[in-house]
Amino acid sequence: MHHTLMDGDYGHFGRMFAEVTVARADLTADNAPAEIDRVLRAMIRQSRPVHLNLPTDVVLAGVPAPGEPLLAPEEPAEPGVLRDFLAGCARMLDGARGVTVLAGHEAERHGLRGPLRDLLAAAPVRSAVFSSGKGVLDETATGFAGTYTGGISDKRARSAVEDADCLILVGAPVSDSVTGGFSHHFAPERTIELRPSRAAAGRAVYEGIGMAEAVGGLGEVLRGMRLPVPEGYGRAAGFPRVTGGGELMQRHTWPAVGPFAPEGSVLVAEQGTAFYGAQEVPLPADARFVGQPLWGSIGYTLPATLGTELAAPGRRSMLVIGDGSLQLTAQELGTMARYGAAPVIVVVNNDGHTAERAIHGATAPYNDIAAWDHTALPAAFGAGPGTVAVRVTTPAELADVLALAARTPDELVLIEAVLPREDAPELLTALARRFAEQTAYGA
Repeated sequence: MHHTLMDGDYGHFGRMFAEVTVARADLTADNAPAEIDRVLRAMIRQSRPVHLNLPTDVVLAGVPAPGEPLLAPEEPAEPGVLRDFLAGCARMLDGARGVTVLAGHEAERHGLRGPLRDLLAAAPVRSAVFSSGKGVLDETATGFAGTYTGGISDKRARSAVEDADCLILVGAPVSDSVTGGFSHHFAPERTIELRPSRAAAGRAVYEGIGMAEAVGGLGEVLRGMRLPVPEGYGRAAGFPRVTGGGELMQRHTWPAVGPFAPEGSVLVAEQGTAFYGAQEVPLPADARFVGQPLWGSIGYTLPATLGTELAAPGRRSMLVIGDGSLQLTAQELGTMARYGAAPVIVVVNNDGHTAERAIHGATAPYNDIAAWDHTALPAAFGAGPGTVAVRVTTPAELADVLALAARTPDELVLIEAVLPREDAPELLTALARRFAEQTAYGA
């Protein structure tokens, strides 16, 4: 009974997982081959979580070897449906003076980096991302306008999205945290939207069209048109470097983080001040960005960085995480040490949950945390003698230790960056103000 709720019912946990997965199965020796394949197909096709319950008395059971590949080729859309969709898109694009592609997290999950690159090369169209989709587009390319966050976006990104005659949404579902609290402005009548297994041109919806197929078809439509070069189509300006003495502030931190990230690296940003500062950092070519603005579960990114290091050992990961978030999953530093992972970890030490203070409870004790000696953590969790662990309090100190980190690519580097308790990125301050209004007690 010790792995049940004291009632001998092993089904509780499967029923729990059913709420947060797209497929699940309880395996037996008889059903295991078919059920494992079914669940894995759902996971790969939909890029969403699944659950397999494997009883200990089934683990060593023999089963027949598979007789065919796990995945069959994806069925293409009905030719007539795809043709009608692309015809609707052509009508919307005809005469458009400005077209913008806005990408979200589903574009990354469904492997659309290459197809999107081809789409953007087909015509002079601008591009932007939701914060959830940051990294899926080449941010060094001509026409990239930045991260769109609704009404609190900077002028370039906001103009590219909201002033476009036709907006192409690719894997970009709308949520409060990526639109500045639903402060976005784009009408369905001028929007082409691509989602897994369906597409829309204006208010007309077409079922059964995969996103890759739709992106490829749109590229052909754009190549056949003579779109004018839109205003503001040049390359985005670089992130200005802020220098100076005095105490380290948020405005110093992100200009320092940006230039450190080399081409092909992975920037991981914890929810809170770290995420809203990092989402404005221009990424180099072929870089990746990992964040989690939709659910916003703090503590996620330290083990996620272990994942990025193990999954892509040729790409160095840089994690920026708040001191409060770190305390939830700090023990994964031990797993990093065990496997020789060598990320750069910037711990934003602003004495507690600054993002939450900005929304509710600026002086409430539930936003306070215990004071840790962060630079002692790597050694405490077993990191080797080459590990770098430094506390910085000024912009110059941060720049120096990041330069050291660049010279030690095979060592774990932990930087404790001490910032003022109530200092926050401008984007977070604006979003927190809006969230506070929307969630005001008694509203």
